Amino acid sequence: MSNSRNCIGVVGVGVMGEALLAGVINSGIAASSICIADKRADRLNELQSKYGVNPSNIEA
Repeated sequence: MSNSRNCIGVVGVGVMGEALLAGVINSGIAASSICIADKRADRLNELQSKYGVNPSNIEA
């Protein structure tokens, strides 16, 4: 049995990245299956709170 998890990743969540993120969520993809990465930790925290996505602090 596989333990892998599929995740849609968005690298860079400025204005355009957030628009993409919102569009993906509005299309029916679960926020819990979306991972976001950005160099600004405060932005990651903001979008995690707003959308319920998974932030990553791994440098891209």
